[in-house]
This record gives sequence, C-alpha cells and structure tokens, in this order.
Amino acid sequence: MKILQLYKNDLAWFCFTISITFIVTLALYFHVPYFNGPYYWRWEYISTNVLRTTVYLIPGILCVLISIIIFQLKKKVYVALALLLAANFLLQLGCLASAPRGFGMIEEVVKSEASTGYYADAQKLHENIINYNLGITSWLKVYHLVSKHVHSLNKPPGGILYYYIFISLLGAKLAPIVAGLFLSFLTSLAVPLSFSFARLWTEDCKSQYTCSLLYAIMPGAILFFPEFDQIYPIFTILFLIFWEMSLRKNVVYAAISALTICIATFFAYNILTIGAFIVIEIFMLILIRNKSISLKQILTSGLLFLITFILIQFITFFLTGFDPLVTLKSALESQERLLWSIVRPGGWYIAFDYYDFILASGVAPLGLSLSYIFSKLRYMGFTKRQPQMTTCSLLTILVVGLTHLLPGETARVWLFLQPLLLVPAGLCQRLLENA
Repeated sequence: MKILQLYKNDLAWFCFTISITFIVTLALYFHVPYFNGPYYWRWEYISTNVLRTTVYLIPGILCVLISIIIFQLKKKVYVALALLLAANFLLQLGCLASAPRGFGMIEEVVKSEASTGYYADAQKLHENIINYNLGITSWLKVYHLVSKHVHSLNKPPGGILYYYIFISLLGAKLAPIVAGLFLSFLTSLAVPLSFSFARLWTEDCKSQYTCSLLYAIMPGAILFFPEFDQIYPIFTILFLIFWEMSLRKNVVYAAISALTICIATFFAYNILTIGAFIVIEIFMLILIRNKSISLKQILTSGLLFLITFILIQFITFFLTGFDPLVTLKSALESQERLLWSIVRPGGWYIAFDYYDFILASGVAPLGLSLSYIFSKLRYMGFTKRQPQMTTCSLLTILVVGLTHLLPGETARVWLFLQPLLLVPAGLCQRLLENA
C-alpha cells in the first residue's frame, strides 16, 4: 500500500507539472506581459501566422511521431535516434521559416554585428590575411589585442575561426548560409548524444530514448538557431561522460575529458562553470563513502585531468602562439565592463535567471526532474548512482545561478546546463509507467 501511495503521489505531481506547463504555454501564446521576462531583459514576442507555422513544423513533428512508433514497435534504436536528430534539425528550420523574415534570418543572424559579431570579425580576419599576407598564428598571438565586436571581446577565437573557415572555402556569398545550417546540424548531434549521456544514470533503453526525445523537442535547442550556444551542451555531455568513465572504468578517460574542455574553452568560457558538478560529486562520494569509487581513483582522475589540460594549453601556445591565460584575463575584463553598461540585478532577481532557463527547457522538465529525485531518494537514498547523479546535476544548476556568474539571457547562456535537467526529466518516464 505504501508503494502504491508513492506511485499515486508521482502521478499527482506529474499532473500538477503538466498543468503549470500548459498555463505558461497559454500565457506565452497570448503574449501575456512579464511571462517573457523581467523589465531589464525580455525575449520580444513575435506574431506569426498559425497556419503557416503549423505547415513548416509538420515535417519535424512527423519525424518525432515516426521515431516513437519505430522505437515502440520495431525496437530499432539507432533508426529512432536518427529520426529524432532529423526532427530537431527540421524543427529548427521550421521555426525559423515561420518567422516574419523566414529563411533570410539565417544570413541575417549570422552577419548581425549586434547578435554575435563573429562573422564580421571573421571577414575582417580573412581580408587582413589576404591583403597583408598574414598567417593565422600571427593573429592568434595578438588575439587579446585585436579589435573585435562586442560578443567576440569576451570570447576565445573559436567562433571567429569557425566562420573564417567557411569564408575561405565558400566565399562571402555562401559562407553565412552554409555555416549557419552546419551549426544547426551540430546542434542536433546532442540528441543522440543525450541517449549515451543517460547511460550514466540507467541502462534502461526506454528511459534513455525518452531523454533524447525531450532534447529533440526542447525549445532552447530549436529557437536559438543559428547561434553557438546551441552546440555547448555537446561539450557538457562529452565532458561528463568521459569524466564518469574515468571514475568507474579507467582513469585514462580523464585525459579525454580534459581534451573536451580544452576544445570547449576555445569557443566559450561559460562551460567552465560545469566544474561545479565535479566538485559536488567528489564531495558527495567522499561524504557517503562510496565503495565502488575509491578516493585513489578520484585523485588519480583529477590529477590526470589537470596535467592533460595544462599540457594541451602549453602545446597550443608553442604551436600557435595563442596565450589562453592572457586571453581569459582580457575576456573577463571585457565582460566586467559590459556588465557595467547593462542591467543585470542580483538578489531576488536571480529567480528570473532560473525562470528563463526553465522556459528554454520547456517548463515541464523541472517538475519531472524534481519528481524523479524525490522518488529515488525515497526508495534508494544517496547510496545509488541515479540519485547521486541527479542531485549533482540539479545542485550544479542551483550553484551557477546563486553565484551570479552568468546573469541574464539564461535561456540562451545556460543552454550547456540543459542536459543536466533533461536527463532526470526523461528518466521520470519509468515512474509514470508504474503510476
């Protein structure tokens, strides 16, 4: 009877979560003020033709439905995941096409100096290399001194070099469109990767598939096309997969996780805050005296990670002249100056950062994740892998918000944290089946 009552509680919480999601969705649909953000930062409402939007979204929705059918009836996991990947890609294109300026927004957003400025900086780099016969390494050596647009000022050179490659290969006419579409494709790769990421929690294939399904239809993975923030969750997933493998299987994987972070920090520095997950997890493993992961394993993995990370930075410096420490210092100074010029209040306004982040997830995943962690804690306590991983994930999101390191626009800026919320939400599916 006690177990039955717990399942009933799970079902009641699920109904409450869906009700809240429905209310927020209706408020956004009818453009209710303040549901799109506080006074200092709002995502502007856009009016679109409902019929036109539906038509453009149909291909993506069909891919989702066919994927579910194939997974349920045929049990062909890889085919189902491929369809979810295609669905995410098509939903990105469909949402963009339904906007007032349609597909023309790909080129417009990529070239916009206000939105990012990476492409404009890449064009300038391309012109300088041709006109003055400079090499990439010459530019990398003085990257922190180079005049750049606002978004590039507090970022490493990865985004600029990404567009520079496309400009060099395709020319200025095709480069923005092809680069934007390829960025969209890279975003969709997080869909099958989230399937592998869920294995850190469970071996249940159906639960893993549900996590990929949630990621495929997540608003944050669809509506910000084409921007680099969409691909950062891939780094989060890969980093944590290899880190956990270093703790559970072989410490060598710590070196691969370090390589992943090195690549990520060549594009953005916000991904570094994922280190909170590692700190929380290590503290928890020591506190509960986990017998499957020894203190020696933790220390060895951590040491190998640090050595590899530092070694890669030194190799990059000697081969290219790019100084990561000077660039990071310059980026932090630029970020500080930028925050002085815009309103990003702290205090209770931090709640809006969480709200914005929850909007990007689709609202429901928060309630589902909380239901999952409460249920697992009731049944298992902290001794099992599932409640440990979920607790670390949710606390990481909480810490990033409370430290106020990445304030404002969190629907976009915190996208790299979304896998930590979506996986526990997807795993809640089994609880609902039992209920």
